Amino acid sequence: MRKLLFFAGLLALAPSLLAKTPPIPEGWRMPRPSELTMYQEFRNRSPVQYLGVSGDFNGDGFPDVARLLVSKDEKRLGLVVTFGRSDGVPRHLVLDRWEVQSLTSIGIDEQPKGVFNIVCRERDMGYDWCRPGEATVFRIENDSIVGFFDEKSSFVYLWRGTNFHKVWTSD
Repeated sequence: MRKLLFFAGLLALAPSLLAKTPPIPEGWRMPRPSELTMYQEFRNRSPVQYLGVSGDFNGDGFPDVARLLVSKDEKRLGLVVTFGRSDGVPRHLVLDRWEVQSLTSIGIDEQPKGVFNIVCRERDMGYDWCRPGEATVFRIENDSIVGFFDEKSSFVYLWRGTNFHKVWTSD
């Protein structure tokens, strides 16, 4: 049943993602259904199991796709973005890497445009993430990627100028 739900979820991807699913980059693969069943009830809240999202992340007018992929050696989990391009040749970028065991708790989703808070902690709590005078909010103007560790921290990858920036939104 879980395998059926997994494949049904993949079929429910946004039409733009289904219309032209980009190839998976060399050295990576999609997570197997068996890797998505242990301790992952949160995945049932998303038709695509929080494994992929599409949008125009860099604002160039071409659809891009972000996916959580497993390395072929099965040691790493990667957040991989495939940029759509005018020549039709996809360009891949690995935004982040974690131990493959992180697949039990990490997911990605669409981040809507708007103004959001940045996590800042006081020095007396052992954190020094925000410097004096540093902004504590940020504005998202393009499609962006929100990543999260189930019931833990979350972050957003947003495009600024010529590359992505990672901003922690909760701890």
